[in-house]
This record gives sequence, C-alpha cells and structure tokens, in this order.
Amino acid sequence: MSRKPAPAQWIPHRMRRLLWTPLAQRPGAGAAPGTAAGSAVPAVLHIAVRIGELLLAGGQGAEDVEAVMLGVTHAYHLPDCEPQVTFTMISVSWQAGPDAVPITVDRTVRHRESDYRRLTGVYGLVDDILNERATPAQARARLDVISALPPLYPAAVIAAATGGIAASASVLVSGRSDARAALTFLVAFAAAVVGDRLAAVLAAWRSPPFYRSAVAAVPAAAAGVVMALAGIGLGGSAVVTGSLFALFPGKALVGAVEDGLTGFYLTAAARLVEVLYLVTGIITGVLAVLPLGVRLGAVFPPVGGLGGGQQNVVLHIAAAMVLAVCLAAVLQTPAGILPYTAVGGGIAWGVFHLLSSPLSLNPIFATGAGACAGGLFGQLAARSRHLYSLPYVTGALGPLLPGSLLYTGVLALVEGRGADGLANLSRAAATALALAVGVNIGSGLPRIAQLGTSRLPELRSRPRRRRRGGTDDAGLQEPGRSRVSDVER
Repeated sequence: MSRKPAPAQWIPHRMRRLLWTPLAQRPGAGAAPGTAAGSAVPAVLHIAVRIGELLLAGGQGAEDVEAVMLGVTHAYHLPDCEPQVTFTMISVSWQAGPDAVPITVDRTVRHRESDYRRLTGVYGLVDDILNERATPAQARARLDVISALPPLYPAAVIAAATGGIAASASVLVSGRSDARAALTFLVAFAAAVVGDRLAAVLAAWRSPPFYRSAVAAVPAAAAGVVMALAGIGLGGSAVVTGSLFALFPGKALVGAVEDGLTGFYLTAAARLVEVLYLVTGIITGVLAVLPLGVRLGAVFPPVGGLGGGQQNVVLHIAAAMVLAVCLAAVLQTPAGILPYTAVGGGIAWGVFHLLSSPLSLNPIFATGAGACAGGLFGQLAARSRHLYSLPYVTGALGPLLPGSLLYTGVLALVEGRGADGLANLSRAAATALALAVGVNIGSGLPRIAQLGTSRLPELRSRPRRRRRGGTDDAGLQEPGRSRVSDVER
C-alpha cells in the first residue's frame, strides 16, 4: 500500500534544511552524479541558474533562491552543488572530485520587475522537477515559455492601479467622505497615473530608478500645491501623501529585511541601499515642488497617521482593501488571488487600527502587529491552495506603508523645521522596518508550528528507482490544479 503523500508546503523547508547543511554532510556528498545528470551536468546547472534568475528578478529572498536551486540540482541527481546569491549575482558550481576542475554557471540579474504570474509558473516547474515529472529538456522548454510570458495586465491597467493606490491612501489618511474628499480622491488618482506614465517613459529610456522615482513624485506634489492654493490644504496634503504610498518601495524593503534575518547580510545591505536611493528620489521630487508652493502662499496642514482624520472605520477598511488589491495588480498578481489580497489588507489594517486607536499602543508596534497578521493570513491562504505565499502577502502590506510619516517629515523640512523633519523621517524608517519584520514573522509562524507537530522527511539525492510505495514525497497532483511549492515570505 502506498504511503500518504507529504503536503506540498513541506518541500521548501526540506530545501532550506539541505541548504544549511554543510556540503560534506549532505546526502550523496562525494558520490558521482546519477545517470540522469552525469551526461548533462552543464545543462542541469544551467536550468538551476535560470530558475534562480527568474526568482531573484521577481523579488524572492536570497535564501529561497539558493534553496530552490539546490533542490533542483539534487532532484536531477547532481550532488555536491554549491549555489550562491549575492545581490544581483547568481552562480552554482559543481566539482566531480578534489582534483577535478569545477564547473560553474553564473548569471547577473540587471533588471528586476515584479510579475507574480511568472513566479507562479516557475514554482510550478520546480514542483514538477522535485517530483520527477520534468526532464531537463522539458524544463528548458518550459523555462523558455515562462521567460517569454507577456505582462498579465496591460500598461493602462497598471497605471489605473497605481492611481488606485494613491486615491485609496488619500482616503486612509483623511477618513472623509464629503465632496472635498471625492475631489481629493480624483486628483490623487489622476496625479499618480501621470506620475506612473512619466516613470514608464524614463524606464523605456533606461534611466536609473532614482530619477524615475523623483519624476513620478512631481505630478502629485504639483497637484497638492494647486489644491492648497485653492484653499483645500488638507486635500493637497492627502494627494501628496497618497503618491508616497504608491511610490514607496515596500516590497524591496521587505526583501532586504528578509535577507538580513536569514543571514545574507551583504545582499541585505545592498538592498537597503537600493531602498534608500529610491526613497531619496521620492523625497527629491517632492522637495522640488513644495517649496515653490510655500513661497506662493500655499498652506499644507499636516495629515494624521493612518486613519488620522475622521474615525470612519468602515470607510478605512474599504479603502485599505482597495489599496491592497491595487498594489497586488501593480505586482502582476493573478486575478484569482486578488480577493485573498483584499481580505489580507483589511485584516492588516484592522489589527493596526485596533492596537493604535482603542488600545492606544505605539503606532510602530501596531504596524508590525498588523503586518504580522496580514502575513499570517496570506501564508495560510496560500497553503490552503497549495501555492507559494508571496502574491498573497505583499499586497496586504500596502495600507500600512509609512507614507503619512514620510510626507510629514518632508513638509517639516520644507518649512525649515529640520529637527522635526528628521524625527518624522526616522519614525517612517522605523515603521517601515517594523512592517518588514512583522510580515516575515507572520509568514514564518505556520512553518514554526508545523515543525512542532511533524517530523519532516529529508530531501535526499534520490536514486533512479522509485521510493517505497511507488510514490514520491509530494505525492499526486490534485486534478485541475497545478501544485507549486510555497517558498515562504
């Protein structure tokens, strides 16, 4: 009788265990490559590197990329491989013996873009490789198809989703539902769309991300100045704040913190510098316009934090859910995942609101707790569908981004209150870090709980014969659904 197949979510943990096991102690260490890989070592290494390249370009953490690459080489019966990821450089090497010349294949990821449909296809391929359902030739063919996938949503949808982020954020920071709020919503939407299209033009010209971020922030700042001069100062502040939500590199920050927490300090430091440059570009774009408005007599009242205006909780939760869906659409998340993202965004903001308003806890702690709740929900939703969790988690973080603190800090600098400005910018940085740490904790809780209740089988270099019972570790595929490994976070 065949034994019960292991759940798909066990696969990533087994790959991580293998990754952190010393090379000499790994299963099959020192053995010759299996017959499936012995005549095609370069091809197997090439497949592993191409998979790692797609994962890293899509925003996966360094640990997950290395673990998947190592799992792929072991699945093709190629022991003694050593993958390495350092910021934009990916490599995997194999040496037949102490006196043999090592074979190394490497790639440099020069352009990163979020496309969760492509990542879903990559993890579907990884699942098939780990369960011996894809030969090297089939894997190469599928990688060609995945790499050539067009964007899931056209540019017009992405621009509209970017506008939706800014417009929803303007509601979050004001909490109003009157005519002025409707005008602010529309202006924030239009300004963000214009900024997104300008950034797209610069991207087509291969301009550095710093300049793209700076230029994308200008339309919203200009719209805010016009509204302030028209006597709608709070609306102008909400428009600028909404653009900061749309432009803030939250996904890159979460990836940087994840790499630091998992021990990839060099990669984490490089990613943090990247985030710093992007945020500096955003601040530069705002500072290029707001001082001009102040000289013309515009008055910008500071906005509150999330929900800092009228306490219309239902309106805030609805805005948080819309913001989460729009952010997920910008990240090319498949449509079937968007409802889960909306619920996750509502949960994250609801926990934040509960802790920061009725309970009056520190907003930074409340942000971390809200991110933890959103990450936990996303992880559980992904596991229930046997999918990897990143698309379920990332969008839910949008409502908690520190856009209002960033705006308050910039406004203080414009008004000559340098100490207050630096203090608010420091609070924005602390809030962003709390968000990143919280989502990593929330995403990791199911794995920790699973460790306490299960003894996971080791991923070993499998022989040509089938395992006991005639099934492999992940078992059979559910009809009508492609199961993929849900590499956490």
